[in-house]
Amino acid sequence: MSNVLGFDFGTKYIGVAIAPLLTKNARALTVIARKNKKHDWQLITDLISKWQPAVLVVGKPLTLDGREQKLSQLAAKFAKQLHGRFNLPVFEEDERLTSMQATAIIKSANYKGNKKAMVDKIAAQLILQSWLNDNDRI
Repeated sequence: MSNVLGFDFGTKYIGVAIAPLLTKNARALTVIARKNKKHDWQLITDLISKWQPAVLVVGKPLTLDGREQKLSQLAAKFAKQLHGRFNLPVFEEDERLTSMQATAIIKSANYKGNKKAMVDKIAAQLILQSWLNDNDRI
């Protein structure tokens, strides 16, 4: 069964979510810490080896009015690097307000653990689910 991996790119953390193409139900998977503004390519490689995704989705951080910002360019660069390293199709998905939605979900669940890590994972899940909902052809 093929999967899709989704990424919520951030300057300190990258949230990761997974969805089987059969069910198209995204779930939060993990968080990758970025050290010294560098990606942990070994951990990303391990995730791709384990889950064998057919497609990768990277959140595109836009301003509320839809304009690109510095983080948009960094996320696009990350998306290009993913494609270059793994030769998989990589799509970008508008991620406006996903972190706020994720924070609200965590708050309503009364979550007590590392909230920042959980926000990033849930944001990745929301980004991936949005992409899946908009892409019925997959």
